[in-house]
Amino acid sequence: MPAFITVTQRGAVMRSWDEVVVFPKEKVGLMREIIQEKREFLKEKGLFFNTVLREDIFDLLNACCTVVFYPFPQDENDGFQVARPVNYGGEPHTEQFVYLNTAKCLEKQVFAVGHELGHIWEVAERIWDENLERTLPRAKNEEAAMNRFAAELLMPEKEFRTLASKQITLCRKKGKLTYLDCFRITANLMNEFCVPAAAVVLRLYETGCLSEGTCQRLLFNGPGKVSKEKYQEIFQRMLSSYIQESGYTKLQKPTNKKGIRDFPQILREAENRGIFSPEKAAKLRDELEIPKINPEEIRLDGEGLE
Repeated sequence: MPAFITVTQRGAVMRSWDEVVVFPKEKVGLMREIIQEKREFLKEKGLFFNTVLREDIFDLLNACCTVVFYPFPQDENDGFQVARPVNYGGEPHTEQFVYLNTAKCLEKQVFAVGHELGHIWEVAERIWDENLERTLPRAKNEEAAMNRFAAELLMPEKEFRTLASKQITLCRKKGKLTYLDCFRITANLMNEFCVPAAAVVLRLYETGCLSEGTCQRLLFNGPGKVSKEKYQEIFQRMLSSYIQESGYTKLQKPTNKKGIRDFPQILREAENRGIFSPEKAAKLRDELEIPKINPEEIRLDGEGLE
């Protein structure tokens, strides 16, 4: 695979707790500094984003690169990032593209965007030095670093701890914290931050809301009375039950969105200028389910409302 292509294959999905990578506090602090720098930079450009991004992260990504939405049901990838040289008639430059697999559920797409922003903002280049390379070689740990960056971006520690701690405390007041309590808490936090379950459980560990052992049992091992495979089935079934019960209608559903921002207008202009043939334009409209805009028919181009 060319060096300028980065693929998010796992997103927040882990196969075992052994895959969890713990980054030094100073490197996590640097990730947070990068996030703040980017917020200030975008603010200067008149772009304001809530502290908890949720679906707003798509607007943030659109402000940083060209985003292509398309469903690939047979592909395990949540998304991937490509940097390519382009020349639109001006100065040649490198442009960033991010492709999102909209056959994935919304929360996986959101987390994939956070991951890819880490690549676009060159987080690895900022955090890796000789000391980190000795303990966590970049070649093996860069994708884990982008997942941690996505967690810091999408689930800011202060806001996450406030919400998670409140729910955990309420459950503990009723007695010992149970698996069912944790399933419900996970579903609630998935909805609050629009991220996958695995990302939530790992964040509970990263922020100190729950112990490492508790999070490991919750995500992978279960109570030990059933096999790990059977527990995974129970975990997913109970989680889905709480999501449905609570009316979290956006979760666990693919969006199947197709398109690129402003692409209908771009395609029309390309067709008018002869860059694309009518047949090519028609094929693209059909594949991306884009209706053809006909200004002569609706007569709205250039019309003012006042």
